[in-house]
Order: sequence, then structure tokens, then C-alpha cells
Amino acid sequence: MPSTALVIDDEVALQEIICEVLRHMEIESVAVGSGEQAIETCKENPNRFSVIFLDMNLTGIDGEETYRRISALLPDVPVVFMSGYDVSGEIKALNPSAPHAFLKKPFTMKDLMETARAIIG
Repeated sequence: MPSTALVIDDEVALQEIICEVLRHMEIESVAVGSGEQAIETCKENPNRFSVIFLDMNLTGIDGEETYRRISALLPDVPVVFMSGYDVSGEIKALNPSAPHAFLKKPFTMKDLMETARAIIG
């Protein structure tokens, strides 16, 4: 079954780069620009996503609250958290047993590809 990623970032240019790298890896992607859009997308497509890329510094509903709401809907979907700050401690506190990874911005295409491969399997 092909993998599909949900990319949540309020920077359109970064959404496009992430989606392009994932496309290169033969991973379909859907990009949204806010936590609100992400939550709605997950409600409308509960079985579609095999991985979620989540910016922790979203405007509106922040990344932490977005994660809480999405993980209630999709508890088994691994999440790659992205931030320019080291938020690894906060991420572990959110749900230590959930599959997750952390990408510190700015990251390289190689970092993105290695993280995607590691978390998707």
C-alpha cells in the first residue's frame, strides 16, 4: 500500500519542498497550512495517512494542541515534529509511547528523506 503523508506547516514554500521530496520518494502528500485544516482533513480522511509532518510553531492552534487533537483521531499514525527550536523534551511529554521523530529546522533534503524512511519503515 502506498504511503500518504499529511504535511502541516504555515510556510507554503516549506510545504512545497517537503511535498516534492516526498514525491521523489514515491510518498503521496497532502499539505495544509493550519492546525484547524489538519484536524478537519484527518476527520474527513481517517484511514488515509501513514505519516504526519507537523510544524510545532503554527499560527492559530499551535503544534502541540494540533498533535493532541490529531492523535485522538489517528492514534497509530507516526508523527514527525518539525521546529526551529529543540522541542524534543516537550514531544516526549506529549505521548512517550507514540511513534515519532523530530526534524530541527532548517533541515536538509537528506535529513527529511532519512527521517521519512525511518518512521515509515
